[in-house]
Amino acid sequence: MRKYTWGDKSKNKAFPKAVNKTNTMVEDSLIKQMYEDYNSGMSMSAVAKKYNRTAGSICKLFKRRGLKVRSPNERRYTVNDDFFESIDSEEKAYILGFISADGHISDKSLHFKIKCDDKDILEKINESMDSNYPIRGTKYPTLTMSSTKIVNDLKRHGLSKRKTWDMPRKLYVPEQYLRHYFRGLIDGDGSVIIFYHRKENKNKLCIALSGGDEKFLNLCDEIISRYIGCNLKKIQKIKGNWGDSYLIKWHDKQALRLSEWLYKDTNIYMERKYKNAEQFFGKESNGI
Repeated sequence: MRKYTWGDKSKNKAFPKAVNKTNTMVEDSLIKQMYEDYNSGMSMSAVAKKYNRTAGSICKLFKRRGLKVRSPNERRYTVNDDFFESIDSEEKAYILGFISADGHISDKSLHFKIKCDDKDILEKINESMDSNYPIRGTKYPTLTMSSTKIVNDLKRHGLSKRKTWDMPRKLYVPEQYLRHYFRGLIDGDGSVIIFYHRKENKNKLCIALSGGDEKFLNLCDEIISRYIGCNLKKIQKIKGNWGDSYLIKWHDKQALRLSEWLYKDTNIYMERKYKNAEQFFGKESNGI
């Protein structure tokens, strides 16, 4: 796809220094920055929001300057639109879990926003989904993919815009991929923590999963308990200014079993949490 540059002109129109009286207050450097943002892949609406203007006014401004504007059907970035058509791989199950925990869907787009320490997982998601969408930002890297097909498939798998409080009542994930789905959930909305236990004089592992939907966490607890062979956990209720949230924790042998079930012999994971889990692989069988 052709990349349009600041100097492009259409239909041999001259490139005026000023557009008209209504735009004389808009500095040339600002218009240039707007177009650079747009040409980098931002939508017209996103550029308008950034500069506190309307999309229509910016579109007219570009056209009057002789700058190429993308047609509605033209996509600068691409992604595998059929990625979530069926959940039939480790990567698909993991990313579905990660989106369920730490992603957001709108009518036509899929959005991620994470801490800078965990940017690696956005890079892995991009690679898995054959996406060349840019990861933007430094302190809180963000990734936005535009695809109505992906959004519709995610809804078919039980996700909604209000997923924090309205998670699915059943999992649309084949049994052989469940552990990858739960790894995505915990990487997105959980923790894998090493802490020092004074009485036992050693480091120990704690794994936790949180969320705003108590019934969904109960479902997760039932499935995980069955696979790692432990009793159901007591779900903690946490009061918050924006509503209640819920928390499950696994300690001791349960945490050791869960760490191996989730992370051992896998291909996609959040590096930071994997490294903590990896330190405890095999420790239950060694009686540690």
